[in-house]
Amino acid sequence: MTEGAARFVRTNRSRAIPTPWRIGLAAIVGGVMCAVLAPLVYVVFAVFGNIEGSLETLFRADVWRLVWRTVLLALCVTASALALATGLAWVIARRPVPGGRAWLIPLSLPLAAPSFLVAEAHHRALGFDGFVGAWLSITLITYPLALLPLEATLRRVSRDAEHAARCFGCTGWQAFRKATLPQIMPTLEWTGLLIALYALSDYGAPAMLRIQVLTTAIESRRMFDPAGVAVLSLLLCAMAMACIVGIGRIRSTRWWIAPSAHVEIRCDECTRLRGAGAVMGTLLCAGTFAMGVGVPASMVLLWWIKAGEAADTSMLGALRIAGPGASRSLGVAIATTAIACVLAVPFLMLGLRSPDAQRGSRTTRLSTLTLVGYAMPGVVVGFALVSIGLRTPLLYQTLPLLLMGYLVRSMAETLGPASAAARRLPHERLDAARGLGASYATTWRRIGLPAVAPGLIAGGALTFLTVVKELPVTLILRPTGFDTLAFELFDSLKEAMHTRAAPMAVVLLLVSGLVVGALVASDKDD
Repeated sequence: MTEGAARFVRTNRSRAIPTPWRIGLAAIVGGVMCAVLAPLVYVVFAVFGNIEGSLETLFRADVWRLVWRTVLLALCVTASALALATGLAWVIARRPVPGGRAWLIPLSLPLAAPSFLVAEAHHRALGFDGFVGAWLSITLITYPLALLPLEATLRRVSRDAEHAARCFGCTGWQAFRKATLPQIMPTLEWTGLLIALYALSDYGAPAMLRIQVLTTAIESRRMFDPAGVAVLSLLLCAMAMACIVGIGRIRSTRWWIAPSAHVEIRCDECTRLRGAGAVMGTLLCAGTFAMGVGVPASMVLLWWIKAGEAADTSMLGALRIAGPGASRSLGVAIATTAIACVLAVPFLMLGLRSPDAQRGSRTTRLSTLTLVGYAMPGVVVGFALVSIGLRTPLLYQTLPLLLMGYLVRSMAETLGPASAAARRLPHERLDAARGLGASYATTWRRIGLPAVAPGLIAGGALTFLTVVKELPVTLILRPTGFDTLAFELFDSLKEAMHTRAAPMAVVLLLVSGLVVGALVASDKDD
């Protein structure tokens, strides 16, 4: 055996997972995947188990009106959010406005607000209602999902093609469309997928503004028409899965122009906006911040002031009003985050047993499967799990079933950053530790876990933020009397009890805002 072949065999042996560990890890991963896929499997069986009733529901005119309105809302939100995020990223990364990258944190704060709060604030302040109100509110919440990746991409893609286009007489817009846009197209596609999935699955804004889309129809009909709701759920899941499949096919064609060099663009290499351009760029950033953060924050403050002397408007009074719901929200959010981070580790350990040529690919495939749970709207997850719970009395209206719903929706968010960290894991150190006689568990405890910990922390923060703001899963699966902060806030706003909602909104925005600020600040530093 040659020296190279012997080294290859030693490497494979050092990375091989001991059989007991392999069985245990596979069992955990299999259990998680069964939980993630259970809602989708239930919906499919519910539809095909009553095929005649399902077909009758499918061909009703009102169902297709719901489908059309849902698709139109998702398309409008995706297009407007991507356009807004691209403009903001351009003036921050390529034509630095006064303040530069310092705008990223304030412009990302809309992620901290639940959609129903933003929708109600714009409705009360500016009169936006119905479809237009939902379009505006969801756009303002989702554009940060594209802003941060686009700004990072624009700082790193090569400007050679853009300079060449300008030398050949292209205008600024033509150079951007022909040279820069193809280079940022992968980022636009993936962020567009996230925005479209959010728009398809959002329940809060349409429910608050009383427009009928698939999510609101599922929630309102689930008690008296479970067969029809199963059909609506399957249609909504099919649209969400079509987004994932479609984006995968587009990416596989590789029709865009790859960047010639991934070099960080320094500010002194950019043409700064001056004069009227600087004013327009600053107005774009400031106006977006005012609409996404200023209007909701101002309305919450106004509601609090209107309470006047009739209620204790101090921070201590706010904590007394929002305290019970906040404690429940924080409890389930921390529990879900901890469980998700623990369950993510077996995915990483099982996926990294492959040699260098394939390292990370198995982790990527496993984490991709969890996107099924992320793609399924919260109302669908809630409907499916509550139906399963009705057949399992020990689970119905219990905290474990609620936590399971949160995990189904957020497992992919935990695994995404963790998988990225695992792909950068120092395999040479793992091999050296195993070669020196360290056990598999000791190797992972001393080398593997510290290396993937930053990714797990980032994924856990995303999971925490999702659970704190989660409404439809809580609305359907919560045990009796277990009212979280988001549920109590939605209920108060729905009944136009704004003075009661104000302290809850303040506490929710503070908690979510701190998480978003920490995430964006760490990403900025990187």
